[in-house]
Amino acid sequence: MNGKTGDGKIVILGLELEVKLGAFPEERKEKQPVRVDLEMEFPFPEKDLLEETVDYSKVVESLKEISKGEFFLLETLAKEVASRILDSFSPLKSVKVRVHKPLAPLSLRFHDLYAEVALSR
Repeated sequence: MNGKTGDGKIVILGLELEVKLGAFPEERKEKQPVRVDLEMEFPFPEKDLLEETVDYSKVVESLKEISKGEFFLLETLAKEVASRILDSFSPLKSVKVRVHKPLAPLSLRFHDLYAEVALSR
């Protein structure tokens, strides 16, 4: 590169998972869909090499593991996603996660509902 340094960001929007999730037992009887948005901040790599950055295909694979769990709170799921990603990918400086729950059991129609968590080193 040209000797300049700084930070970069990888953003993945709308990853679709199915998770047992909900505060009420009837919600957790079966998996339900959630959408995950990720913002991952990292220092620019010095070389044009995958080893010096975050392999986002591995990030996606780690989310598949999380979807095997069961969560009561949307916030807990968002924190688990953020913690796992930050702990697993050392180049990251920070991660912001939004987990959308399109089938939340509310008495009124809604456009979107999500929990957001931001973690940094």
